[in-house]
Amino acid sequence: MLELINRIQSEVVQQAEDIFEHFHAEPHFSIVEIPNPCGGNSELHVGFYYTGRLYEGKTKQFVYRPASQTETGFIQEIRSYLLDCVDTFINIGY
Repeated sequence: MLELINRIQSEVVQQAEDIFEHFHAEPHFSIVEIPNPCGGNSELHVGFYYTGRLYEGKTKQFVYRPASQTETGFIQEIRSYLLDCVDTFINIGY
């Protein structure tokens, strides 16, 4: 799980900071590993929202469940949402 957290921090968080800076917005991430009380695979919860000069994005929660999703698929899910946010910036004429 630590490897996935490192990938998210280096690939997703850094990329989001670079992109959102262009639109004068600041991304905020929270990354929390939730252990399985029964001793199985842990879940990884990634929370995301952004703040801008005059607005704040809604909080979006991503949950990685290793039994049903690949690490790469999870990272792509987060990136896809970030691109949706960029589309919103463009549509509001930022």
